[in-house]
Amino acid sequence: MWNSLIQQMFGSASRDSVAIEIGTTAVKLAYVKAAGSKKELAGLLSRPVQGLSDADLGKFILDFIASYKIKSPELFLVVPSAGVITKNIEVPSTNPREIKEIISLQAGRHTPYSREEVIVDFVNLGTHKKNYTKILMVIVTTKQVKKHLEIIEKNGLRVQKVFFAPEAMAWVSVRALRMDPVDPFGFIHIDSDSTDFMVMHKGRILFLRSVPVGKQQLTADKEKAQAKFTEEIKKSLEAYQGEDIEKTPTALYVGGASAGLTYLELLLNSTLHLPVKPVEYARGVTAGRQAAEYLTQESTFSFFAPVAGLLARKETRVDLIPEEIKLKKILQQRGRDLIAMGFLCMSIFVLVMFILTVKWYFKSSYLETLDKKYQSLHKDAQVLENDFNKISLVKNYQSGQGYPLNVLGELVEQVPMDLEINEIRYDSQGKFSTKGTAASMSTVFSFVDNLNKSKYFKEVKTKYTTKRKEEGKDVVDFEITSLLNTKVQGQP
Repeated sequence: MWNSLIQQMFGSASRDSVAIEIGTTAVKLAYVKAAGSKKELAGLLSRPVQGLSDADLGKFILDFIASYKIKSPELFLVVPSAGVITKNIEVPSTNPREIKEIISLQAGRHTPYSREEVIVDFVNLGTHKKNYTKILMVIVTTKQVKKHLEIIEKNGLRVQKVFFAPEAMAWVSVRALRMDPVDPFGFIHIDSDSTDFMVMHKGRILFLRSVPVGKQQLTADKEKAQAKFTEEIKKSLEAYQGEDIEKTPTALYVGGASAGLTYLELLLNSTLHLPVKPVEYARGVTAGRQAAEYLTQESTFSFFAPVAGLLARKETRVDLIPEEIKLKKILQQRGRDLIAMGFLCMSIFVLVMFILTVKWYFKSSYLETLDKKYQSLHKDAQVLENDFNKISLVKNYQSGQGYPLNVLGELVEQVPMDLEINEIRYDSQGKFSTKGTAASMSTVFSFVDNLNKSKYFKEVKTKYTTKRKEEGKDVVDFEITSLLNTKVQGQP
């Protein structure tokens, strides 16, 4: 609460952020550079994890951060889909707190692990049958997440959030890639050793099934792998339809490490009888030179998950950080917030009292000095002040003489030949408006440009323009508003 209050009062500075995805075959890093309100994908890097020790992995991450000279980055861990168990279920409640308690109790039924061995969260898919909520339950083993967190934090780094990659990809697919948000659509995300079949709708992930066929298999053993690939995608679509989650997808998109696999589009189209379209996730990203070069290279790996995590870090709800770490963070943050707020309040109080005391002292001393020095001149000064006020009133009155005529003359001078003024209004606060009829829109805009260049008018805007017929010809009715520049009163 205090942290939010401080941010509202003083704002929060944007920070550079780094996403880390540690998969079974490779570790991938993505770096987004913050420049005010603008974000730029500034760096990408991957490395196979085979034969890589935990110490080497931590050093690889540190070297990446050091190579870009990133100071105090926000770190995010992305859990690959292959390491996550998902289950679509209906919960007899619409209360978020109750839903969380119910799925916590049900998690053990959907995994071979005990409740203490897993981290559970969910994606809310909407209300169903009045008092029921459809959710996508997300389950990951605590051991897996803790291992990756320890590798990172042993090197003095701290992870802010653990993303569920498909949730971030669903948000980015609709917003950044501008995929059709009206009906559910399937997204086939190809990575090095696996493929995710996802169904998305309105920026949410509805369904996820991982297929153990990736770019490596499709490249090494094309015929065998593509047969298995299409069969698994077909099973995934049937599994989604069997869950009765939402409408059947109206289209499929293929992305990720899909470069060089264009034949899959025709294959899937003939098998599933759905339009299949390729999509490049890089097109929705503002990338720097190094990152852009990396994205355009034909690679075995897909960076969509870590990049989407950074782009959607404020939009995703699922956080797969272990509960004890979450609790520890909350307590630490509350302690820091209380200390910061206490220090802030005390500093403000002391500063205000000091300023008031100093102002009171100096004003009192100054007033006492003036009273003594100019007591004899007080009456003469009063007479001079009264005379000056009278002169100022007369001067102000005279400076405004002729100003309305000057404004009117300037207005007439700027009127084009094919434009007619029907009404002119202005008030004492300097608000000015005029209505009329012109032969075309371009005439109105030309008139506005002319007024903007005039020294008598400022902030000239077109309030409305309306086309109509008059004696068989197209004409445009308009109203223009502006403020009068009172600083030029009295000038010719």
